[in-house]
Amino acid sequence: MQTQNISVISTQTLTMTGTTAINFDAYAIRGASVVAFGFAWTGTPTGTWKVQCACTNSTPASTDWCDVSSATFSAAGAAAAGAINLANVGYSWVRLVYTNASGTGAVTNAFVCAKG
Repeated sequence: MQTQNISVISTQTLTMTGTTAINFDAYAIRGASVVAFGFAWTGTPTGTWKVQCACTNSTPASTDWCDVSSATFSAAGAAAAGAINLANVGYSWVRLVYTNASGTGAVTNAFVCAKG
C-alpha cells in the first residue's frame, strides 16, 4: 500500500479573518481508498473546516466542487490542530476549505495523506 503525504498550502492567503473562505490546493486522489487531511492554526478563530470533492477527469472548475457532508471540523476560538479522515473514497479530486466566522488566526500547516 502506497502512502502520499502532500502539503496543500501554496499561494493562498493563510490569514483566518472576516468571513472569507480559504480554498486550499486541490488533490487528485489517483485511486487512493483512504484520504485524510491534517491542519493546524494559531490565534483565536471560530469557523469551520470542511472537505469538498469533485468527480471530474481534469482539474475541477469552481462549479464542480461539492461538500462532503460528513467531513467537517470546528475551530472553536483557540489555537489548535485537527484532522478529517475519509474512508472508501470514490471521488476523483478533494480539497480542504476553511471558512472563518469570527476572531482571527493564521493557518500554520495543512496536509493531505492518501493511501491505497
